[in-house]
Amino acid sequence: MWRWLLPLLLLGVFPALLAQDYYEEDYEEEEDTRRRKKTSPKTLTTNLIPKNGQNRIAEDCGVELAFLVDSSESAKDNHAQEKQFVIDVVERLQGARLHTGRSLSFRTALLQYSSRSLTEQTFAQWQGVAHFRTRIRDIPYIGQGTYATYAITNLTHLYLQESAMSAVKVTLLLTDGQFHPRNPDIFSAVADAKNQGLRFFMVGITPAANEPGNVQRLRLLANSPSERFLHNLQDRNIVDKVVKEIDSGTFGACVL
Repeated sequence: MWRWLLPLLLLGVFPALLAQDYYEEDYEEEEDTRRRKKTSPKTLTTNLIPKNGQNRIAEDCGVELAFLVDSSESAKDNHAQEKQFVIDVVERLQGARLHTGRSLSFRTALLQYSSRSLTEQTFAQWQGVAHFRTRIRDIPYIGQGTYATYAITNLTHLYLQESAMSAVKVTLLLTDGQFHPRNPDIFSAVADAKNQGLRFFMVGITPAANEPGNVQRLRLLANSPSERFLHNLQDRNIVDKVVKEIDSGTFGACVL
């Protein structure tokens, strides 16, 4: 009788054991998977820098601000005033915010011009307002003729080399509106610069800049409308007026 029962028992036991082994292996795999999920670190996104729940990069409005300072013979009595105006504007822009609430971040370059153009500071050399102030106060007066076109051409090249594509490009040309007869075509130079995205303020530095012929010339060189982009260094609150125009949405480029 046992000879008949033994094969039947073996047939019943082995499948059960195999099933138990399979179940235990499957259970261990599931437990291991749960354990890995529980202990795996979460992936952190690094492309955003949160600030009050916002992306700082998207919040800032970048401005590349350049000054072209007249250092010719006719500007001799106004050279110190030009430098102080530049410093005052830059200091006022420090920490400024647009009317939309976005931060205004900027770099500043400065070129002097007379019979030649001298680059006193590039955008890449920008190290903050305090450093800029110290550097600009010490630049010497040059003298000689007024060849503003050279400075405009050199500045356009500087923007192309160092300026970010997304930056708002703002140029303040300080001049008395009178240029040397041999000065290359300034209207063509300004037109080319505007085609590269530069926006021009014209700042007359002497009362002579308010003479009808000079006013007309500067109006043609400045961006439109002229009431926003044409000013005179001798005007009251000139710094406030210029800073207000830069702050007020930076010409619609940073209003989002």
